[in-house]
Amino acid sequence: MDQNPTIELFAFGDGIRSEIILFGDAARAQRRATAGPVSEVCCRSCGSDLVHPLAWESTSEEVWLLQLRCPECELVFDIALNRYSMERYVTQLHSQKRALAHDLAYWDLACFREDMERLLRLIGDDTVLPADF
Repeated sequence: MDQNPTIELFAFGDGIRSEIILFGDAARAQRRATAGPVSEVCCRSCGSDLVHPLAWESTSEEVWLLQLRCPECELVFDIALNRYSMERYVTQLHSQKRALAHDLAYWDLACFREDMERLLRLIGDDTVLPADF
């Protein structure tokens, strides 16, 4: 499996679009080492809690049918959830989205700092001149 994360655009059933980051083996091992409680909705094959919906529909006020995809083992499967389980699953998705946004902000700042340190070193070594801008 690819060690580098990839980004896919995902459209939820209600029309909201979001980028989903898919991780490789190294990120999976690190995430599992620090994982919290096991979620109710997880992959039937590998147990990952990163499963995300490809499609969903409500058959009644109490039953939701979902087609899920696991980004770690690529399994696609269908499940039915009652209203309470569906609300918890949506909460799980939002929690994962917030965690990814937090990690993205962290790494964005880390890359910015690295770029600035590199620029300051170049300026200090007189390898960057005003004419370069």
